Amino acid sequence: LHLVRALPLLWLDILIRRAATIAICAQLGCTKQVSVPDLGAMPHGPVWPPAPNEPQVSWVGHVDLAAMGVQRPMDVACTRGHQLAIADPDGPAVWTLNLNTGEYATLQTVDAHRMVSPIGVGWHRGDVVIADPGAEAIYRTRGPRRRRATVLHHGAPMTRPTAVMTLGNETLLIVDAGGHQLLRMSDTGDGINVESGERGEVGTGFNFPVDAAVASNGEIFVAD
Repeated sequence: LHLVRALPLLWLDILIRRAATIAICAQLGCTKQVSVPDLGAMPHGPVWPPAPNEPQVSWVGHVDLAAMGVQRPMDVACTRGHQLAIADPDGPAVWTLNLNTGEYATLQTVDAHRMVSPIGVGWHRGDVVIADPGAEAIYRTRGPRRRRATVLHHGAPMTRPTAVMTLGNETLLIVDAGGHQLLRMSDTGDGINVESGERGEVGTGFNFPVDAAVASNGEIFVAD
């Protein structure tokens, strides 16, 4: 997991590579620890874009995810306080990592059942929300240090959820690749509705959308 700082320091964007590493662009119950870089240190190392362009991102350091036991990081989400959630479908597990202290924990079961293939994570009101297409389910962590999780929704109208994120104080947005649609759901799991979508060509619908991002003004950007 590579840490890179955007210049100037503003907030946090995420870059994902489907390899054994996760790159994090920082624009701005844990019982184990892993070595983490000093996030307050001056940026050093490679920058992007290279000279003569003005640099926007600088490499800060990295975290050895293999030392934690992460097998195949697929998605990552971060809070303003540098708390990470990492989806690991080969675990199958979801990991939480505190970049300030190096403390981490893993979650593998939901309501006493093992996750199947969690590939999407997001933060919502202090909890981690998880998309598990193998189980056709959305989970949410509960309790102190997010050591437990429950099923928020399972099955129709959702077929293969690949991403989940906060859409408002009490609302979640779900990307359903199998259903070629976006879904809106309350954060208690009630009232799931189709926000937008049907299968179609560019400009007329979706064709296996896999991820999305919600802008501060409410606009939704979808990767299809």
